[in-house]
Amino acid sequence: MKEKYIPAAAAYRKLNYAHDMGNAVYMYSATGYGKTRMVKEFLDNSESVWLSVTDEEWDIDAIYRRSEEEKELCVVIDDLQLLNNDEHREKIIGLIESKKVWVVLMGRMSTPQWMVSTMANGNLMVIPEESFMMATAEVAKIAKQRGIDLTEQELEYITGITYGNVYVISTALQFAKSGMKVDDSFRQQLEELFEDHLKNVVIPQWSVDIQDFLMKLSVVDEFTLPLAVMITGDDQAALMLSEANQVGNFLIKDGEIYKLRPQLTSALRKRALEYFGLNEYRRYISNAGLFYETQDDIINALKMYEKCERKENIKSLLVRNGRRHAGAGYYYELRHYYMSLDDKDVENSPIIMSAMSLLYSILLNPEKSEYWYDRLKAYAGTVKAGEKKEADELLLYLDISLPHRGSGSMVDILKTSLSLMRSGGFKIPELSVTNNCPTTMNG
Repeated sequence: MKEKYIPAAAAYRKLNYAHDMGNAVYMYSATGYGKTRMVKEFLDNSESVWLSVTDEEWDIDAIYRRSEEEKELCVVIDDLQLLNNDEHREKIIGLIESKKVWVVLMGRMSTPQWMVSTMANGNLMVIPEESFMMATAEVAKIAKQRGIDLTEQELEYITGITYGNVYVISTALQFAKSGMKVDDSFRQQLEELFEDHLKNVVIPQWSVDIQDFLMKLSVVDEFTLPLAVMITGDDQAALMLSEANQVGNFLIKDGEIYKLRPQLTSALRKRALEYFGLNEYRRYISNAGLFYETQDDIINALKMYEKCERKENIKSLLVRNGRRHAGAGYYYELRHYYMSLDDKDVENSPIIMSAMSLLYSILLNPEKSEYWYDRLKAYAGTVKAGEKKEADELLLYLDISLPHRGSGSMVDILKTSLSLMRSGGFKIPELSVTNNCPTTMNG
């Protein structure tokens, strides 16, 4: 028995309205939202011509002749995101404005610029991706038709994790029918399957330049134009982003920040590892880390360097952070990176020993704080000249700044500090007794 077709109600209603009004339609969404199936079901046995933008020749004149002979003819043009031919674009506009045929266009990108004026003139109705998203009620109908018994909570969960995508919903229902429990493991397997579909079916349809560009950008979750230039090394990144936006509805822009859909990002990362290899892929991650470092965004720089296993870069940034006082540095936020260092790496750097002592004091672990203070003191006793002076300055800095020691002997410490700074030329790191907040003390 043939399964009854259950459409996304919002999109189907708009398609029907456009048909009744004689308006051309442009339908767009990411892959898997059921545009093609919906049009086929809607047309049923009606006279129609299906064209692809990849066809070498479009016999538009033949379509006009058929429109004179038949009461109603529908021309469906699919995969519009691949259309770069200006002549073909003009022919499509001509078809729409002739009103002799009903034109249905389908693609994966939002309304392209060359169709905006046609839409503004009232000759074109746009049905966006949101209209193709299945609601929980529609998912419930499909599940019931297939004999799958799910709770309301499970139906809502499936609708949420699939973003209403009918292709993914069908796969999810197959999982559920096979007896899989609807939980986080269910979600993970579903996402992996869809990512593989994107990696092996959707992405290969793009030009090699777009694939290469987006695979490089997949090393980050979001990016700005300058970051895109830094990662890819492409000074035409703005043009590439514009072209990428024309091949699919997957690029999200919020102010100056760009994001790719999470599932696509994961698929691009898998494909990039296969295409570039691990070492080259890590180079693009390192480029992102270098960009963040130049912007003094230490937290994001460290995330990138950790992903590409650049240990020396991590240590260098931790030293840089260690030169800052507790109010201006990132000690608590970077605790994971400091704690990941080997004791040998810490002991070879007086700056990091000082940072570890301060960090443990902030973490309310005075024993470990004093341990690294003592290690720094021992280090100061084994070196000479400039290295000893640096270690002594850091010890003096810790004497003043370690939170767990309190302020009982602070007057004596400050007197000693002033004497050392005057006589020995000591220069300790910046200190702010008000944690850089405005007060009457600093005006």
